[in-house]
Formats: sequence, C-alpha cells, structure tokens
Amino acid sequence: HIPHDSNDVFYDLGSGSGRAVFAARFVGDFRECVGIELLSNLHEMASSVRSLYRFQYQHKLIHQHVQFVCSDLLDHDGWWKDGTVVYVPNLLFDDELKEQIAVKAVKLRSGAFLICLKKFEGDAFNSVFDLIKERPVVMSWGESNTYIYERQ
Repeated sequence: HIPHDSNDVFYDLGSGSGRAVFAARFVGDFRECVGIELLSNLHEMASSVRSLYRFQYQHKLIHQHVQFVCSDLLDHDGWWKDGTVVYVPNLLFDDELKEQIAVKAVKLRSGAFLICLKKFEGDAFNSVFDLIKERPVVMSWGESNTYIYERQ
C-alpha cells in the first residue's frame, strides 16, 4: 500500500529476528533493506537467517542488499538520513522513546513513509507528517492497527 521503487530504502527500527526486513526484501523493490536491533541475541538470529538468504535466495533477486545492525536505533543515523520507508513496531515502546523517535523522524526527507503500530503525537511531528492510512493488520499475536504517515 506504499508506493516505492528501486531507489527507496526500507528500515525496520527494532527489527528483532528480521521478519519485516525479509518481507520488504521479497515483496518490495527496495534498493536496500536494513534492520536495526538493540538486543544482540535477536540481531544474531536475524544475521543467521541472512546467511540462509544469501545462500538460497539472494542470487534470484535484482535488488539483493539486506543488512542487520546491532545498535540503538537512536544512535544509528542512517534511517533518518536515507530511509524512505521506515517501519517502527512501537507497540511496546515507552513514551520517551516514541518522543525521541519522533524528533529524529521529522528529519526524514519529504515523501518518506513512516509505518507504526501506535500513533505518534506532538506538534513538531504532526506539523510535518500526514496520517494517510489507518488499518487493522493481522500480526503473529493477533490483529493490530497500523498507521501510515507520509512526510510532507
């Protein structure tokens, strides 16, 4: 539901085992798909799946780049500098982290999309982002609302 092309870069902020990153890689035509995860055990799991991907699937795709970074998403500046589609699974993020993400998100380029599971609040965020779609999506734990914002 998000227009994108082979120049776009997908980021998952809190990528866990890498599901959303690989979903974006196989379904979308992104130049690059990147997952950022703070927990080293989840990062290692995603990296091991990446090894399988490189062996079995990578050669079958035009755009092949998948990357996982073990880092605090607030310290990794790539997502707000070159991200054009950014997924934030913020359902369990506390308010302080959501506010810090919102501050960084306003730096995204015009036309970028931010997908999240909990609405972002705040005047600075809402002055540059439009909520363009809200819809329920089936997740592994059940149905959850998904919010899609576009940066103006």
